[in-house]
Amino acid sequence: MSYQTLFSATDYKNPYMQVIKDQVKLPNGHIKSFYVLDRYSPFSIIIPLIDHHATILVGQYRYPAKYYSWEFPMGQVKGKSPLQMAKIELKQEIGATAKAWCQIGHFFIANGHCSQDAFVFTAENLTLGKPQPEPDEFLEIRQVKLNQVSRMIKSGQILDGPTITAYYFFTQSSSYFSSSTPQSHPQISSHSPLLP
Repeated sequence: MSYQTLFSATDYKNPYMQVIKDQVKLPNGHIKSFYVLDRYSPFSIIIPLIDHHATILVGQYRYPAKYYSWEFPMGQVKGKSPLQMAKIELKQEIGATAKAWCQIGHFFIANGHCSQDAFVFTAENLTLGKPQPEPDEFLEIRQVKLNQVSRMIKSGQILDGPTITAYYFFTQSSSYFSSSTPQSHPQISSHSPLLP
């Protein structure tokens, strides 16, 4: 089955995204216009693991959806690899670095109209410090048990698609569920927002 791009042009562009209009010849010979949302690069989602029993969520108001969202740390940094993006976003959003990283998933966020894909990582052996958010980011940080994430999804407290998808990948990760090695507790600095 063949789709042939006959013509492609930028229909709209801003610093965060562009809309590409493609004229495409379909397998049946018909011509159709496709409008593709291009976000310039993939993004990474990070599941920080604390002693294999807890994780860290970030809360922020999502203006386009008009609701307060609880999410895993995530973000996009143009020109960086998925793992590099994950390390940068973890440091910015929750002030953490990790000694152990594992990619557990990869998916397209909305492949009917958007070309952007996402990579899911776990981050372990954390050292927690002071977050370094962007000037327009107003973040709340919460440490929760891993099984609480499932309850938050079922109850509608978590509605963020990338977070829900990342958690699914995590629950399917045999490396997590088969691990019997005791995990060391993270080092927490005195200025960490996660201190009781």
